[in-house]
Amino acid sequence: MGEQMARSGGPVPNRSDQRRRRNKVDIDKVPVVLADGVVRGPDCPDGVRGLARDWYESLRTSGQSVFYADSDWTSAFIIARAIEKFEERPTAHMLSAILSGFGSLAATEGDRRRLKIELERAPEIDADEEAAVAEIDEWRARLSR
Repeated sequence: MGEQMARSGGPVPNRSDQRRRRNKVDIDKVPVVLADGVVRGPDCPDGVRGLARDWYESLRTSGQSVFYADSDWTSAFIIARAIEKFEERPTAHMLSAILSGFGSLAATEGDRRRLKIELERAPEIDADEEAAVAEIDEWRARLSR
């Protein structure tokens, strides 16, 4: 993710499991396990406030952040500063630059789909189900003695 990613135009493609046509399309599926409160990357620099801070912090808990290099986090900081300036004095040109920055970090699902990258959340393990399986395994071990 450290290099500039090319964005293709047009509508955002559907997720691979929502496509009607089943033609072979190479999709990089990345299972990502995110626990509540897990953050990655450097802390948001002091002085970054409002929507800019919220965006930066949300990026730190997003699935694609596991792939970010130092240069990506520096880009994220620059984009956060641009968001601050946009909040002070919004212009269409600034919004376009910010959205382009989002694309370079694959920060939105639409950007990731255009790049043929899908993040999948690993299924959560039910503690009750896990305990029941352990109990069954214990009974099997007792019966086989």
